[in-house]
Amino acid sequence: MIVILNDKRHEVAEGTTLASFIDGLGIKPNGVAVAIYYEVIPKERWEDTVLYDGVEIMLITAVSGG
Repeated sequence: MIVILNDKRHEVAEGTTLASFIDGLGIKPNGVAVAIYYEVIPKERWEDTVLYDGVEIMLITAVSGG
């Protein structure tokens, strides 16, 4: 199935969780916020959030500076 992350298509297996998807991308969860259709998903729910075909995900990474 296809999920859309920051306007890019990714193919994932049925039943993939948000946590395993992020991990599979090699992204460290610290300093990262994830939203599905503009609703932020708390990290505590990543393991329980199962992705589905066509879902639109936004990943935002915090950067330090000033």
